[in-house]
Amino acid sequence: MPSGRCGADRARGVVAGDHRANRLGGRACRNRDRRVPGLASGCFFGCAVDRRTPVRLDRARLFSPARASALGAAPQWIGEGNPIPVTQATTASPTSGPPHKLAVIEAISREIVESSPEGGENIISMVLRDAVAHQLDASLFSSTAASSVQPAGLLNGITGSTAITGGGHNAALGDLRTLTDAIATAGGSGTSVMLFASPGRAVALKSYCPALASQVFGSAFIPSGTLIVTDPGSFASGFGADPEIGASLEGIVHMEDTSPQPIGTPGTPNVVAAPTRSAWQTDVVLLKCILRAAWFLRVPGAAAFISTGLSW
Repeated sequence: MPSGRCGADRARGVVAGDHRANRLGGRACRNRDRRVPGLASGCFFGCAVDRRTPVRLDRARLFSPARASALGAAPQWIGEGNPIPVTQATTASPTSGPPHKLAVIEAISREIVESSPEGGENIISMVLRDAVAHQLDASLFSSTAASSVQPAGLLNGITGSTAITGGGHNAALGDLRTLTDAIATAGGSGTSVMLFASPGRAVALKSYCPALASQVFGSAFIPSGTLIVTDPGSFASGFGADPEIGASLEGIVHMEDTSPQPIGTPGTPNVVAAPTRSAWQTDVVLLKCILRAAWFLRVPGAAAFISTGLSW
């Protein structure tokens, strides 16, 4: 096994040199698995991109045009030579930004990373995919308000709809109708919506509505009693060109996954974070992944949900 500086260079090469990450929803590392498996957010972001929602990143902010007023006068059937009615719509450019940063550091023994180029690649892919993509799912399908550090969840500011009682096929169809109509009323398209639920309820929904199976997705981060319907055409998102992946063999980190602190904070008394770990002393590779992202609903209310009372 390589040792000394050659070993360090090889470890860095496995992490950063030959395995550049692509945008989320595509490759997390150079790996045969080019999608984030089992994650609903990757499917949703991919569908929103496929709809070609006009989006641009400008000076660290995300802009996307949206209608800011009612449609106004409806088009009319006009006779030959008669004047055509003129209406004036008002548009706005909702913004989200600057792009937020989803980040994680993982420590992996250098023996695992250097075991083989392919083995190191698989380990890195698994770590980054699980750590970053899972948290993206949890953040997207939430009611968390926007803050200085993260975008708002899809359900933020939206009131849940009332479930249909009675159970079975009719209740499932009734709930879908209620949520789809709510999106259309809010100004969304209401067509080709995407349906999200817990994995078990997603399976049940596919059995009740097999024609909609390709539009149903399960996420472990959605409670079992919740059903979410969204219009991807009313959703705008932007990501950095690549997740930033870095590696260190000499760094020192605070081994804390909930509330990490600076290694040392001056004061009376001085505060030292614990426990800490030296990558150089313990011969591990510290992997850091940063994904910069911004998203928002161009049409407020273009997501709808039921969180209580599902009877099927």
